[in-house]
Amino acid sequence: MKENFSYDEKPIEQHQIWTWVRAHKKQLIAAGISITVLVGIILGVKNKDAISDLWVRLHKAVAENPAPTISKPVQAISPTPSKALDSTTNIIDFPITKPDRVSFDVRSHLRNLPDGMNASSEKIRTALEHGFDLLPGQTWVETYTKGCDVA
Repeated sequence: MKENFSYDEKPIEQHQIWTWVRAHKKQLIAAGISITVLVGIILGVKNKDAISDLWVRLHKAVAENPAPTISKPVQAISPTPSKALDSTTNIIDFPITKPDRVSFDVRSHLRNLPDGMNASSEKIRTALEHGFDLLPGQTWVETYTKGCDVA
């Protein structure tokens, strides 16, 4: 009786596997998407009651607690009177949250410039006054304030 596997045979080389995967890339993608959709449909059908209950609760929560909005009257100027808005038209402003930033001072320093750019004669003179000899492609940056005040 002949065995199906022999220890003398060479194992499949890794590059052969990758070659096969590259050759069948579209079929593997289609199979992966199909399996994912099929699993999603099965889970959706099995949990239909829970999903519809969640959907109803979400609708109820939105109806009970609408998002806060601020509306302002707008006076619009239009070149044609037919397109002008009347003074009762409201525009809804959605709240925009920005992180609070604190202003701070940046000390004077040397800065490397992009390739091909050099410092102006004024900046070279200012750097020398502060005791720095600029190299090609460097400039002097004065002290400045960065950021903005916290509201």
